[in-house]
Amino acid sequence: MNQEIHKDVTVTSRGQLTLPASIRRAMKLGSKRKVRVTFTRSGEVSISALPDVMSFFGALKSGHPYDPGEKQAARVAMGKRAQRRN
Repeated sequence: MNQEIHKDVTVTSRGQLTLPASIRRAMKLGSKRKVRVTFTRSGEVSISALPDVMSFFGALKSGHPYDPGEKQAARVAMGKRAQRRN
């Protein structure tokens, strides 16, 4: 961000505040996004956006092709194990 955005906000009786739309847009924050609030000893508060869970989609790809039979075999094995426990 090249410029600073300054906005005054009010803390509610429940300790909540609303980030102004201009700041949410600048930070690319949609609903349900997580942010980290940092408070320093000098009294400064900073807010930074945490990575969106969808940004990790596909990060754990395997080199193995999907095999539907493997899913069925796992279900059968879990069923047998559950029967042994009873």
